[in-house]
Amino acid sequence: MNNLYFIAVLPDMVIRNEVMDFKIIAKEKFKSSKALNSPAHITIVPPFKSTYEKEKEIIHSLNNLLNNTKEFYITLNGFNRFDKNVIFVDVEKNEDLFHVKEKVVDLIKVIVPEIENMTTKFRPHITVAFRDLKKEMFDEAWDYFSKIDYFRIFKFDNITLLRHNGEKWKIV
Repeated sequence: MNNLYFIAVLPDMVIRNEVMDFKIIAKEKFKSSKALNSPAHITIVPPFKSTYEKEKEIIHSLNNLLNNTKEFYITLNGFNRFDKNVIFVDVEKNEDLFHVKEKVVDLIKVIVPEIENMTTKFRPHITVAFRDLKKEMFDEAWDYFSKIDYFRIFKFDNITLLRHNGEKWKIV
């Protein structure tokens, strides 16, 4: 049976909780709650289908990659947007993160060769409001979030596999 997965880097728990607060504001003030369905994360491999049987192999490969990756830090700096439908915490450009993404994509292509369209385009971010953020609410939401001064740095220390349970994304 195929399940839906994605691979991400998760910030530390303090940042995850802060971003969760931003997502709650998006829900309460701007009626956008879809981002609440996953923990705060930077997507490395977008959703793909695979089986429970391949989970252990994926996790093992990700752990090996993590253990062989030099230490680096990721900087979050303010908010940004994609057009008029996504608001996110911005991630400063980071060559180390780009290299990790390339290595993870190469690993996953070997383990799950049936994956198609693994985009090479990579714009790291942590989503706060998307899909259900109505166009008529976007300007007000963007005005609100764009004024927040948010700057955090966290140590890269995980590459996480998440599985969709039918309602939300859960850490495997």
